[in-house]
Amino acid sequence: MARTVEPELLYNYQGGWYLRAWCTLRDDHRMFHLARISAAELGEAHSRPPTPSKLDESFGIFKGSARYWAVIRFTGTAAALVKNQLWHKDQRIDHQGDDLIMSLPVADDRELIMKIMQYGAQARVLAPVELAIKIKDEARRMLQTYDATEEE
Repeated sequence: MARTVEPELLYNYQGGWYLRAWCTLRDDHRMFHLARISAAELGEAHSRPPTPSKLDESFGIFKGSARYWAVIRFTGTAAALVKNQLWHKDQRIDHQGDDLIMSLPVADDRELIMKIMQYGAQARVLAPVELAIKIKDEARRMLQTYDATEEE
């Protein structure tokens, strides 16, 4: 689908390049993965400065208006690592002994699920329950994958 966009910001995120731009088709900000763009042409220049957008409201590269706040408990070395990380400009971090509780706004939880699973048993979703269920289901599927391998 051809689109006319007014580029605002270029991001390198986990090895991929993304363009935040004003999309004239959608009359809204959009995030474009440069690897998916098959052709581009230089159009007329626009002087619109970058503007705040709903793309900045939630965690991760999959942007949009926040649908909920995730609350995650980190323990052990995960807590020590996460305490110095900025996942989102509006995140909140509370310390409970050696543990750390992070709260952050989320629009799309695909990336957050990957991030949480990166810390294994040292990360536990406290809210919302739906996110905790997604993590549990994915962990169960992973275990079944390894159980199937042992049978071969």
